[in-house]
Amino acid sequence: MNFDNQANDTSIWYYFSRDQKFSYGSQSTIHNYFWYAFNDAFVKAGISVSSVDNPDMTAPSMWITLRSITDERYQVRVTVQKKGATSFIKDYRCEEPMPAEAARNPAALAQRAYKMTNQLIESILADPEFQRIITES
Repeated sequence: MNFDNQANDTSIWYYFSRDQKFSYGSQSTIHNYFWYAFNDAFVKAGISVSSVDNPDMTAPSMWITLRSITDERYQVRVTVQKKGATSFIKDYRCEEPMPAEAARNPAALAQRAYKMTNQLIESILADPEFQRIITES
């Protein structure tokens, strides 16, 4: 599983609110944050994740390209390759309206960002097309 940040509305470390009043980041890069979030979710869902430490040469290869990341919308492209050939490409997005100005505080916005990350991952895992491609031989 690999992540590629192609989102022109981010930096390597941060993504932003539409009004540029808030930035979201951690001590890791944006693509690392998403990699770890997806890795944890996939493992909890019972999907083995191959990595340098745990290689599986027969597993499908999956890339996720971050296409646009703001605090109102996450857009990603999922690409799956099997036996050296691309077998699946699909764009996913999740959106969450901005809360009222009075409700914007760091703790609430952080929880909202985690919620959006979970919604994005759930939308991919719940997609019948993704389920089929990832489980068929």
